[in-house]
Amino acid sequence: MTTVRKVEDRDLIQLAEFLPKGFTDTTKEFWLPLFDMWWKLNPAFTEQFPRGWIIEENNVIMGFLGNIPTKFLIRGEMKIAAASNSWYVDPSVRGLLSLRLFNEFMKQKNVDLYLFKAEDESLRDIMFKYKFEEYILPLSQKEYFFIIDKKKVKSIFKLYFLKDD
Repeated sequence: MTTVRKVEDRDLIQLAEFLPKGFTDTTKEFWLPLFDMWWKLNPAFTEQFPRGWIIEENNVIMGFLGNIPTKFLIRGEMKIAAASNSWYVDPSVRGLLSLRLFNEFMKQKNVDLYLFKAEDESLRDIMFKYKFEEYILPLSQKEYFFIIDKKKVKSIFKLYFLKDD
């Protein structure tokens, strides 16, 4: 029997073994620390936020769509974004089951923004049907910077960029 359900703690090792089938340049050892970063160490994650969804057939994972919470400050108001990640479905079960993963992602409650990276043309078509807006990052934007301590950053800014005349 094939089902679609939320990812649970007990799935993480099997999921780490499954994902290298779709992301062939990775290994199980690559995924386990990533899962920790996405969910265990992520300050935006709570147990009420789904880690993602899997397609399961006879207790074997056949598909996955990850769900990573991210906090955004928009016009002074904290918003929660759901960032999709690592969508892969075994070719033997692709089709409507793949779309069920996507629909589970879109049905989430308490999410203000849905983020999806769509490099595949067919996926882009789905995104447009769901009224996603496309934002293309500048070619130069390859890294993100995080301010950890505003006071230290302000001191560094003054030291290096504001000159006393």
